[in-house]
Amino acid sequence: MIRSAVRSIPSQASLHTTTIIVAAAAILSICMGLRQCMGLFLPPMRADIGLSASEFGLAMAIQNLVWGLGQPFIGMLGDRHGARPVLIASALSYAGGLLMMAFSQSALGFDIGGGVVAGLGVAGTGFGVLVGTVSRAVPPERRSQTVGLVSAAGSLGTLILAPLGQALITSFGWRNALLAFVAVAAAMVFIAIAMGSERANSCQVRSRVQEIDSTTEILRREIA
Repeated sequence: MIRSAVRSIPSQASLHTTTIIVAAAAILSICMGLRQCMGLFLPPMRADIGLSASEFGLAMAIQNLVWGLGQPFIGMLGDRHGARPVLIASALSYAGGLLMMAFSQSALGFDIGGGVVAGLGVAGTGFGVLVGTVSRAVPPERRSQTVGLVSAAGSLGTLILAPLGQALITSFGWRNALLAFVAVAAAMVFIAIAMGSERANSCQVRSRVQEIDSTTEILRREIA
């Protein structure tokens, strides 16, 4: 899939653009993969600390709510300051939320760590920031195909992380498995650093001519 995304870029595209696409696909794959594996931890948590399915579900519902509410605002930060610092901060938040879950002894700890803190991490390392970054990196005629391929990469992480998580839980317990997932989430920091800073290129210049820079202006036009 990564090779297909790279082939979709025009031959004159820089190595920097290729790196952005590959890094975006990797980060999205890890972000979605970790999120989809959370259900594996419910049975051992229930047996160990008595966390009920409803309490666990509430934490995940809070995560989804924070993800949805935070995504547009974090996306705005990515547009204003560049993707790399936002991705680094969000990856640290994701890892921090999982770390809080690993040491939690009550439902409140899961609500704060797995719900609020990890939810902000999902919002910042998910589609909102990465799709915008990829869109700015490729020419308009290749944008839909490349964004689609990067978005599809979000499902690849589950294929690796789900069996890995189950094996870790069985062999080392759910807390140690979560600590391993903390390390996986932290790996997104190094991928974001490798992505580099966004530099204006010919694709960005051409696309921005017809785009509105202000989010306020976009909302004003939609409301009107």
